Amino acid sequence: MLNKLFSLFSKKENKKDKFPIVHSVAVYKRDTGGMLLFNPLAKHPTGGSAATNKTIILDEEINPEALGTTLRQALVLSESELSWSESIKGDICKDGQVKNMNQFVKKFSCVGVRFWVEKGIYVISPNKKYKSSGYISEKNDPVFEIGINSSEIELGRTLLQAFNHCK
Repeated sequence: MLNKLFSLFSKKENKKDKFPIVHSVAVYKRDTGGMLLFNPLAKHPTGGSAATNKTIILDEEINPEALGTTLRQALVLSESELSWSESIKGDICKDGQVKNMNQFVKKFSCVGVRFWVEKGIYVISPNKKYKSSGYISEKNDPVFEIGINSSEIELGRTLLQAFNHCK
C-alpha cells in the first residue's frame, strides 16, 4: 500500500519535470523617440512571471540587428534568473524616465517575447494598453513565431513588426 502511495507521488513529480522551459522578456518601446527597455522575466512562485528589473536600455537609432542582439542578451538574463525572489530590486519607471506606472503605460508600448527551449522558437506577442494600468493581449491578436536559427536582423525585424500591432 505504501509503495503504491509513493508511486503516485513519483508520477506527479515526473509530470512536473515535463513542464516546458520558457524564458521571457517584456520589451517596451517609447511611443515617441527611440528608447527601448528590455526587461527579462523570472518565474514567480505563484506560477506566473515577474520582472527581474535587470533592464537593458537601448536608447540609440533603432536597427533590427541591434534589437535582435539585445533581445537575445535579455533572454540569457531571463535564463540566469530561473526564479523570482524578493531581493530583486529595480524600477522600470525610473529606467523609462517617468514618475509612475500610469505615465509609463501612456508613453510605452509593450511586446512580450517568450523563448520555448524544447521547440526552439521565439514567440512574439504585441500587447494593447489597458486603461492606464497595464497591458493585455486578446485571443485574436497576432502572434509571431520565429526559429532559434534566425539571424539577429530577422529577430529584430519581427520585434519591430510586433510593435506595429500595439495600440
